[in-house]
Amino acid sequence: MRLPSAQEEPVDLGQTARVKMPASKGGDFSLVGEEFSGYRIEERIGSGGMAVVYRGTHLTLKRPVAIKTLSQRLLENPKAIQRFLNVAKVSSQLSHPNIVQVYDSGVLEEYGIYYLVMEYVEGQSLSDYLKDKGKMPVEIACKMISYIASALNYANKRNIIHRDINPSNILIGAEDVPKLIGLGLAKCLDDEMTALTQPGKGMGMVGYIAPEQLMDATKANHRSDLYALGATFYNVVCGQTPYDTKNMREYFNCIHNRIPPVPPYEMNNEVPRTISDMILKLLEFDIEKRYASAEDFLMELRSYMNPQLRGEGIEKARKQIMAMLPTPKKMADFDFEAIYCPAEEIGGDFYDYIELNEDEFGIVIADITGHGVEAAVVVGMVKAALKIVGKQKTSPNDVVKEVNKEIKPDLDSTTFATVFYGIINRKTKKLRFVRAGHNPLILYNPDRNPPLSTYDPKGMVIGMFTRCICEEKEIQLQQGDCLIQYTDGITEAMNSVQEEFGMDRLYEAIESTQDKGNLRQILENIQNAAKAFTGAEQQQDDITLLGIKVK
Repeated sequence: MRLPSAQEEPVDLGQTARVKMPASKGGDFSLVGEEFSGYRIEERIGSGGMAVVYRGTHLTLKRPVAIKTLSQRLLENPKAIQRFLNVAKVSSQLSHPNIVQVYDSGVLEEYGIYYLVMEYVEGQSLSDYLKDKGKMPVEIACKMISYIASALNYANKRNIIHRDINPSNILIGAEDVPKLIGLGLAKCLDDEMTALTQPGKGMGMVGYIAPEQLMDATKANHRSDLYALGATFYNVVCGQTPYDTKNMREYFNCIHNRIPPVPPYEMNNEVPRTISDMILKLLEFDIEKRYASAEDFLMELRSYMNPQLRGEGIEKARKQIMAMLPTPKKMADFDFEAIYCPAEEIGGDFYDYIELNEDEFGIVIADITGHGVEAAVVVGMVKAALKIVGKQKTSPNDVVKEVNKEIKPDLDSTTFATVFYGIINRKTKKLRFVRAGHNPLILYNPDRNPPLSTYDPKGMVIGMFTRCICEEKEIQLQQGDCLIQYTDGITEAMNSVQEEFGMDRLYEAIESTQDKGNLRQILENIQNAAKAFTGAEQQQDDITLLGIKVK
């Protein structure tokens, strides 16, 4: 039995109460030696208030996995079961190198026990590291926190907040790369999970809970995660939490009375003032005074870690990326238009046109993580790989698979690319494309019914995993069709009150274009609508728009 997706009917939570459990002397009976669904449980490696964790083996692939089971004493507790199901639901939406991957989920039919099969991380928790070492060297701490900030940024952009960031939920794996776990308290901002949290009750670990979350867990948002990240950063470089207490009453009093933490540089003279100030900004009592997003914090931290992302390095990156953008193509049967607006700290957006053969051409739009020189270098790698492989492979799916295979070994674990790659046949007017983690494709034609459609086949980002699996889609184009692709910079453009431009405003800008058949005017109308929405607010990400029209 598999766990239901968000669209399926809920599980009958009463079923498990009717399953006869084997006798035990107390607590959870051991599942060691059990085989199910292609896995074998090898040994028990840990437990908590809600679950038991085992090391297991994938019997076909012969690789280790972690198998997490809901504690047997909670099998008659509907809320506990629903929280466990929430982990599966939330985790299935996340695919990031610094978040522990969930591979599988279901129910052990014989016992009625819910389970998750996850990536097995050989190492220790950050909590155990701190118990052993006290604190971490500042340079190493900055690198580790940047990984977790990258994971948070990825999750937050998908409307998922963690709500329980602390050292015990960070595993330190191979090559000291951290992995975020503990999604049991995570919340999807656009789903019904809020109902599981009672208003007026806080959630999380003492010392790491944001003030607004402490008062009412339903008020938590992505900036609450930033507070917890700040408390973790503080602990890592200072050897204690900001208020050095595990007592909830003491912690509550510190927060309620707005007692400021001792600055990290005073706790540890090896902490630079710049890093100390970043940590204190994460720990602001007032939510609006913290960083606007994990991405904003990550950019500032990376700038500190890598000065080339500033000044001359930024200008060099700008020139590099601008030089790689193609000039508009003149074609008999198609219009090709693009708009590119780099952010101040230039990001990793790019687009391209690839002449494949007499009948076909390729179109690309991509967004690379990072900014400045780092992003420019990866842009060059991905662009070159797409051009070379695109002329060797006839399937968009095969192209992104091969590109991923080529560039993955050269990227660090926080760098990846979202890519839209399509092939258009001039004669048949057919588009075949994949969406490797990129935004949905928009097709607009006032003569179609409906005039605006979106296409979002599933696909994994490039550069994150050893394999890149994408669903290939084919569309029969017709005269007047406008294909519109874009990067996150447009939909995530923010105004002064931190509202995003979003998809609805993007659709409205397309449909409100005066000359509905003018591709250039459509793209410019989107750009102008975004400018009017954001006003003077400085944007953190490039804005790129790409359009193809069938004449």
